[in-house]
Amino acid sequence: MFTTERQDLLFWAFEILRQANPFTLQTTIPTTAFRTGDFSALLGSSLGNDALGRPILSGAIYNPFTTRTVTAGQIDPSTGLTATQSGSIRDPFAGNIIPSGMIDPVSQNLIQYWPTPTNGAVSNNYAAFAALPVRSTRYTVKIDQNISDKSHFFARYSREWLVRHQSGEFFGADDPGGPGTTTPNDRWTQVQLHEDFQPHPGDEHNWGMESLD
Repeated sequence: MFTTERQDLLFWAFEILRQANPFTLQTTIPTTAFRTGDFSALLGSSLGNDALGRPILSGAIYNPFTTRTVTAGQIDPSTGLTATQSGSIRDPFAGNIIPSGMIDPVSQNLIQYWPTPTNGAVSNNYAAFAALPVRSTRYTVKIDQNISDKSHFFARYSREWLVRHQSGEFFGADDPGGPGTTTPNDRWTQVQLHEDFQPHPGDEHNWGMESLD
C-alpha cells in the first residue's frame, strides 16, 4: 500500500493457495485369474436348464461363436444331446475359462494398465489413497485517487489462475488408465473503473468488465 499527500492510494494483494484434499478409492478391478481368461470364480448356482437340458449357471460365460438353433426331439450334432424344446442355444466355456487364443490382443495390451488387486476378493478388491490438489494464484491491484475535494477516481484489476484435481492419480501419473482428472486452468479476470467527477452533485460514472476463460 502506498499513499501520497493528496490521499492517493495504491493497494496490491497477492494470494497463493496450495492445498491437497485426501481421497479414498474402493472399487473392483480384474483379478489375476480374470486377466488370463479364468472366470471360474464367477460361477454360481443353477438358474434352470437350456433347450438341451443342460444347467444354466449364474455367472456363466458363453461362446458366441456356438450360437445355433435346435428343434425339440432332434439330436444336436454338436453335443449329441436330444433337444427337449426348440430354441436358440450357445455352449458355455468349459469351467468358465476363455481359451487364450480367443482373447483379443487389444484386450491383452490394455490389461497391463490395471493395477494389482489389494486383496483376493472378486469384488471391492482394490483400495487406494490419493491427494486431490488445488492450486490457486491470485493478485489484485487497486488505485484510489482523490482528484479534488469533489472528485474521486479508482480502478481495480484482479486476476486468478485456478486448477483443481477432481480424481486422484490412483493408478499412477503415467498410467493412461488412471492418471486422475484435472480441471482446466481457469483464469478469472476483473477490471473495474469508477469515476466520481462532480460538476453536478451525484454525477458518477462506472465501468466494469469480468471474464472467465
